[in-house]
Amino acid sequence: MGLLDFLKTDDKKKIAGLVKKVKEPYSQPEVRQEALEALFKMATPEAYAAALKRFTYVCQSLHWDGEEKKWLVENLVKVGMAAVPPLQEFVRTDDNVNLAFRALERIVPEGQSLEILLGALTSRSPEDYRRTQAKLELIDHLGTRKPSPEVWAAVAPYLDDHSDDVRTKLLEVVEGWNLEAAGPAVAKLIADDTLSARVHRRAAQCLCALKVKLNPPPTLPPAAAEDYTVDGDGQVVRKKPA
Repeated sequence: MGLLDFLKTDDKKKIAGLVKKVKEPYSQPEVRQEALEALFKMATPEAYAAALKRFTYVCQSLHWDGEEKKWLVENLVKVGMAAVPPLQEFVRTDDNVNLAFRALERIVPEGQSLEILLGALTSRSPEDYRRTQAKLELIDHLGTRKPSPEVWAAVAPYLDDHSDDVRTKLLEVVEGWNLEAAGPAVAKLIADDTLSARVHRRAAQCLCALKVKLNPPPTLPPAAAEDYTVDGDGQVVRKKPA
């Protein structure tokens, strides 16, 4: 075993010790901060990946939780491209991706960040019931982007996600995009009597906002029919007050 191998072993032990401090939600903030600074001084992909563990929990003090995470975002951005591989891996695999992706999109070009965003979302299938939080955060980020056929093709399957939270979040994004092309897919939710009243109501609201004329006209389920109706053009409209 050569000198470099010993150094690598020592680095692994050092990182493991620092990670333990970074991941301690009940320690003093100075302890976590010193551990984060030490990891950044090491300046290796493994050290940056270890620092990202700070995004995975909320510490006892909400003030220091916010300050530490803000510090981490800003310093990842300062590191620049060297921080991209660990950030990309974190966004692909962890459940708390919001702040990591915010750092990532400030480093790489817009097209690359969109590619990473779509890849991270599609790595978590609609059938995966364990990854709901990450899907919600990634779809929320997509809502800040302009829609395109590529983006819609990637996210449309999540209207069939196992989670009502994911379905309704995507409906919110579709409405914000004013994406008329999504109308037929949203109408399928209305026609599915196995879905919850919450999804039916949100789908009706989305169709009303999109002003899509559907042929054949949909039949509204009871939960949606409380506030909406379908006019002669096959468009979902809000009922007028009695």
